[in-house]
Amino acid sequence: MATGILIKSILGIILIVTILVTGMSLHKKEKPYNKGLLTVHKLATIVLVVLAAIFVVAYLKEYEANLLLLIIIVILAISIIGLLVSGGSMSLDKNDKIMLLIHRVSTAGFMVSIAAFVYILIHSNN
Repeated sequence: MATGILIKSILGIILIVTILVTGMSLHKKEKPYNKGLLTVHKLATIVLVVLAAIFVVAYLKEYEANLLLLIIIVILAISIIGLLVSGGSMSLDKNDKIMLLIHRVSTAGFMVSIAAFVYILIHSNN
């Protein structure tokens, strides 16, 4: 079990770094976006969302959820929705300024909620 968590954690870190690097690169480039870079960004995001869902479901099967954990999961879900909607809108050239703000806030929410979830995961196994 610990090896599986370690591998998923390393994969998650690689995906987060990939998403951040490609996202910053896309932000600095003029439109239209580089299709290859945009594709890598989107695919890494989808894989990370699936990996996060697997982590959450596996955790909830093994441990009882408390109020704090449920709040973290809700923030995580809202952040994912915000990221997907704002990212899709920006790639279609719709409401760029407000969507960029939503994308940045959602990114922060995602990162904080994932970090909090992993912290709880680590400390619940001790």
